[in-house]
Amino acid sequence: MNQQGWFQTQRFMSAAMEAIRNIPSEEHFIVDDVWARMPEDLQVGDKRVMGAALRAAADRGWIRKTGMFKPSAQPQCHGNPRQVWRAA
Repeated sequence: MNQQGWFQTQRFMSAAMEAIRNIPSEEHFIVDDVWARMPEDLQVGDKRVMGAALRAAADRGWIRKTGMFKPSAQPQCHGNPRQVWRAA
């Protein structure tokens, strides 16, 4: 990864972590909900970075898995099940 790509990824991770922290504590959510809270002008080369952001938030104790799954509404995901999270 070049330096520009690294900075882009770090900027994306920061925005994703902020989006996760700003989800109300009583709300259950999936990754689609975090994507919906992201700035529209923010791009990342590898969208799997969002998974790293969710994992980092879980490792910090901000969120935890509910054990439930919900189908993704993103067309490219074809309704695949996504982990349901909630604030810890």
